[in-house]
Amino acid sequence: PCPSAIVIGAGPVGAATALGLARQGFQVTMVDRVDMFERIKEAAFAGTTVDLTFGETRGGAISVVPNGLIALEALGVKDEVLAEPHNAIKEQMVFFKMDGSDPINHFAAETNFQFLRHNLTMPISAAATAAGVKFITSKKLVDVTQTAESVTATFEDGSKITADILVGADGIHSSTRRIVFPEAEKPKFWTTGYITVFKSPEELKLSTELATYQDGITGNIVFLSKTSKNTGGLFILEGENRDRDGSTDSDWRPYSDLPGESKKLAEVVKGWGATPEVVELVKLSTRITPIAIYDLPLMSTAHKGRVILVGDAGHGINPCIGQGVNTGFEDAAALADLFAAFSPEEYSTVFKLYDQVRQPRLKKVCDNALDVAKRMKDGTPFKAKIGRFIMRTIFFLLPKFGVIDEFGTYDYRKDVEKAVAAYKAKSQK
Repeated sequence: PCPSAIVIGAGPVGAATALGLARQGFQVTMVDRVDMFERIKEAAFAGTTVDLTFGETRGGAISVVPNGLIALEALGVKDEVLAEPHNAIKEQMVFFKMDGSDPINHFAAETNFQFLRHNLTMPISAAATAAGVKFITSKKLVDVTQTAESVTATFEDGSKITADILVGADGIHSSTRRIVFPEAEKPKFWTTGYITVFKSPEELKLSTELATYQDGITGNIVFLSKTSKNTGGLFILEGENRDRDGSTDSDWRPYSDLPGESKKLAEVVKGWGATPEVVELVKLSTRITPIAIYDLPLMSTAHKGRVILVGDAGHGINPCIGQGVNTGFEDAAALADLFAAFSPEEYSTVFKLYDQVRQPRLKKVCDNALDVAKRMKDGTPFKAKIGRFIMRTIFFLLPKFGVIDEFGTYDYRKDVEKAVAAYKAKSQK
């Protein structure tokens, strides 16, 4: 019989993981808690189009950078993803003060691809379905049990699915992690904010297509990303909320009174001193979702028995460096490549090598993201001025010395190949 796998979570990383396992011969069942009928009713009530984005949030703009694209290519879905609406941008980011002054250009050696979340997820999900992945919705995980031969997922409706392995790809508030790793540290609240998607009836002519607007004193931040000719997203973070706990609700709901809420949010960012362009883009929002941002301390191991965690379920990376989904794609591709080198029965070896390959890489990325996040709120005008001077100096000197972005240009395949070769050489002795 074919080996079997359950993937909990159908966001972009869950779909990529399911695809990778299916292409290694697994019969994969991918499960998500999203209730499609509830989404249809919500859309009918609000008079909007049906949003069937799966995963923990409905999301906005997502950056896919070279390390993520390498993983998508290894999974065989790069061309399908790039066929979807997106915006290819050469420069990595322009960092402004909140009022649009004092631009600091950070250029990348490779192209940065900007997508709306559903445009990124759908081609991966379609490829997974074409590869034989069975997709089930409206299932909330409540228990996981393991034996020497299998693992069983139990859902709120009483149904059960049994397989050889289970992969938790269900986000930073992962039910899989909570059930299987009760000893793991809980996500730590960082701040609150909003994810918006905007759309213009005409082509957007923006002064900058990928930018960060920042108030180094309050910590208020607006990330702007143009994702196609007439669409884009804003990631609005409230610095003043970083000293209080936020909601633990993992099922964020977009506002239904969109005209009223977009006007209200536009006034908020205007009060921050944001540029008129940013304020107008908030008013163009077709969806606004309130969010709380968390950091997840890196676990010492991503697996236990027949269960393994990928993406935010195992390493909730602070969003300030845009590596969350990209490292998640690395996870999915690394797991698939390891199963290409070993049989499904050797899942224990695969999981151990996965830790060996992924943990050092993820620690570097998580630590860097936290360092960047801390620097984004300096607290005083003097510290904010010094912070921008340091940022400008670093971005100026890096290309002069030929230093590349080790996070964005990382190729996971080298570490996987090295680990597999070392293990097999040792086993032959």
